[in-house]
Amino acid sequence: MLKLSEGLTDAMLSMIKRELTASAVTKAGAMLAKPAFRNIKKRLDYSEHGGAPLLGVRKIVVIGHGSSNARAIRNAIRSVKEFSENRAGERIEKGIAETNARCSVNGKAC
Repeated sequence: MLKLSEGLTDAMLSMIKRELTASAVTKAGAMLAKPAFRNIKKRLDYSEHGGAPLLGVRKIVVIGHGSSNARAIRNAIRSVKEFSENRAGERIEKGIAETNARCSVNGKAC
């Protein structure tokens, strides 16, 4: 999923850029919307997050991109720290256990 989303992001940004530079009118609109596009690009930038959490393991594991730069690695370490401080692993385990308990009591397939 991570690779798919990265590829889709790159493709969409490329298409948007191509369309926004197609004419004088779209170039003018792009200049007005530049701050919004910059914010969206920042939110989609993998190095802002550093990686994705790996679920299904008992400890906190964040998988980074193979071409991660120093900023991405720093943000991955920050993510691990935040996950740890917020006890994300314990909260996920608890949520799964509660869901399983509800399913077994109600006899429903979850």
